[in-house]
Amino acid sequence: MAICGVRVAQGASPLPVPFEQNDLWGYRSGHTVVIAPRFEVAWEFRREGIAAVVDAGSWAYIDRNGRVLVRPFVFDNGPDYFQEGLARCIQDGKVGFFDRHGRIVIAPRFTFALPFSHGHARVCMGCVKVMDGEHSHYTGGHWFSIDRKGREI
Repeated sequence: MAICGVRVAQGASPLPVPFEQNDLWGYRSGHTVVIAPRFEVAWEFRREGIAAVVDAGSWAYIDRNGRVLVRPFVFDNGPDYFQEGLARCIQDGKVGFFDRHGRIVIAPRFTFALPFSHGHARVCMGCVKVMDGEHSHYTGGHWFSIDRKGREI
């Protein structure tokens, strides 16, 4: 079956699309509002069923019901990029990792973490953020690598 020129599997429903109303963004499916406008920014839903939004000045990933699943680490003025299927998230000031479905797969427990590359990520405990103009870096603390299960390697 084709909807608006896009093939959709039988029984599958198309993903909601963002729309703007009174300077706020929400989502609709066809003409039906499925998530009322309440976001400052609303990106299209990913095929995995999550969308990046800004609510109250903070990035989040939501599900099709508008429920916040995870707060991503902000990088380059937007949500962290997925690398090797994982992106960084923030919870209570700690960094962890979530998958493309918005599920936290490595609990936020690190002071800082670099993205995954070649199956591992460099993380630190107790490091300190140092500002250098508009950029920053982390120094000190205990640095080590983790695997995709969050185990030290």
